[in-house]
Amino acid sequence: MSANPPWSQLQEETHAPLRGFLRSIKKQKDLTFEAILVYGSAARGEFLPGYSNINVLIVLEHITQPVLQQWSGIHKQWAREKIVAPLFLTHKDLQQSSDVFPLEFLGIKEHHVLLEGRDPFPELHVNTANLFLQCRQEVHANLLRVRQNYVEGWGKIEAIQTL
Repeated sequence: MSANPPWSQLQEETHAPLRGFLRSIKKQKDLTFEAILVYGSAARGEFLPGYSNINVLIVLEHITQPVLQQWSGIHKQWAREKIVAPLFLTHKDLQQSSDVFPLEFLGIKEHHVLLEGRDPFPELHVNTANLFLQCRQEVHANLLRVRQNYVEGWGKIEAIQTL
């Protein structure tokens, strides 16, 4: 465990589950990783106890079924504490995924907290050329969902108010 992870950047309610999560990982002698980061509402200071999940990104050298099997035991233990199944990526995945999901990776790059290892985000280049396309795609997908929900709700405005 890092001597002093930047706990001050995280809300107090996330400290105990994340410290326990890290201890569980350290107990597994053959469990390796390159970095463990928190992202999402917990990293942005918007964590709502009892409502929000804790999002974790784990950078691995290689991702195989046996490696994921090892991590599944950790997840089983900590899912009860609102730590969702981690996002597992290699450095290659980070580069390739940042082009496909620029909006998500810009958000993670801007708001994350490194708990362990070496932070891959300072050197990650997110190509924003696809940003407009992704935003346009999401707006159109939401419009389609609104139309579907309106029809499924028999033309009642309440059917789309929860979207």
